[in-house]
Amino acid sequence: MKRRSAEVFLLSLLVFFSLGNTFVPFGGDKLCFLLFGLVVALGGFRTASFYSRRFLVITLFSALWFLVFLMSAGKLSTKSDFYLVLFFFAVTSMVVLFIPNQRSDLSVCFIYPLTIHALVGVALLGASYTLGLNEWVEPLWGKGMPDVYAAKGFATTPQTYSTLSSLALIMLLYFGSTIRGGVKLLIGLANTLAIFTSLNRVWMLFLTLLVGGRVIRSVVTFSLAVVAVALFFIAFSNVLVFSGTISSRFEMMELLVDFFVRQNTIAMLFGDPFYEGVYFQLHGADFYYVESGPFFVALNFGLVGLLVVYGFFVAWLFYLLPHSKLLFFYSAYYLIFVQVATHEFLSISFWLYWIVSILIVRHLRSRRAKTDMAN
Repeated sequence: MKRRSAEVFLLSLLVFFSLGNTFVPFGGDKLCFLLFGLVVALGGFRTASFYSRRFLVITLFSALWFLVFLMSAGKLSTKSDFYLVLFFFAVTSMVVLFIPNQRSDLSVCFIYPLTIHALVGVALLGASYTLGLNEWVEPLWGKGMPDVYAAKGFATTPQTYSTLSSLALIMLLYFGSTIRGGVKLLIGLANTLAIFTSLNRVWMLFLTLLVGGRVIRSVVTFSLAVVAVALFFIAFSNVLVFSGTISSRFEMMELLVDFFVRQNTIAMLFGDPFYEGVYFQLHGADFYYVESGPFFVALNFGLVGLLVVYGFFVAWLFYLLPHSKLLFFYSAYYLIFVQVATHEFLSISFWLYWIVSILIVRHLRSRRAKTDMAN
C-alpha cells in the first residue's frame, strides 16, 4: 500500500512539472512527461492487456509520421515542430498502451496536479495586480486593455491554461464519487475560477455544459448559471467580443489557402514540416506560425495527414457516443471547434486530453461491467 501511495505521489509530481512549460527550465517539463510515460509503461507492462485497436491507431499514425519524414528528408531542420509532435505522440502512446487495468487511482495523478496548477495560476494573477506584472499572466495588449491581465499559469497561453482546467473538471464529473465532498467542491471552484480568470472565450462558453449533466440537475440552477455567464460577458464585452477575432481568423485562413495551393504536389499530399519561411503577411506583420488546427495539419502533414488525423477524430467521436454523451460533446467541442481557432497540437494539454479520455472510457466500461455482473 505504501509503495502504491509513493508511486501515485511520484506520478502526480511528474504530471505537475510536465505542466510547467514556462516554469521548469531547459525543457524540464518535457523530461518530466517522458519520465511519467516511462513509469506508467514500466509499471503497467506486466498487467496491461493488449489493446489491438489502440495499437492499430498508433501504428497508423507512426506510418504517417514516417511517410511525411521520408518525403521531406531533403529539407531536414532541427527547428521543426515536427519533432515536438513526435515526442508527445511517442510518450502518449506509451501511456495509453500500458495503463494497467488494475489501477483505479491514476485519475488522482491528474485531478490534483491540474487543480494545483489552476490555483497557482489564479494566485499569480493576483500577484500581478498587487506586486506588479509577472511572466505568468498575459496583458490584453491586442484588445487595447494593457491593464487587464489573463491568467495562464505555467502554460504558454491562457487557452491552454483553461484547457487544462477543463480536463480537471471533466474528470471530476466522472471520478468525483471517490473524492470527499469538501475537496470535490474546492476542485470544482478552483478550476472554474481558473477558466474565468483566463478570460478565454471558448472555454467560458462551454463552462455551463461542463458543469451541466450530473452537477446541474434543475432548470432553475442552470438558468442562474447561464445568467451569471451572460453578465460576465457583458461586463467584459470589450475583452470577449468575437467579431474582430472571427474576421481576422477568416482573413488568415484565406491567406493560408492561397499559400497551400501554391505548393508542389508532394507538399500538398504529404506536407512540408521543415518549412521555415513566412506563411503569410497580415496587417503588416509576417506570420511564421499557423494557428488553425486543420491548416497546421495540412501544411505539415499534407492532405493525406489531414484525412488521417480528422478521420480519426470523427471515428473517435462515434466511438465515444455510446459510452458517454457528455464526453462525446466535450470531445467534439475540443477536437473540432477549439482546434480550428487556435490549435494545441504542440502543447501538453492536447496530449493529456487523450490520456484523460482513455481513463474515463475505461472507468465507464469497468463500471458497466460491474453493473452487468450484479444483475
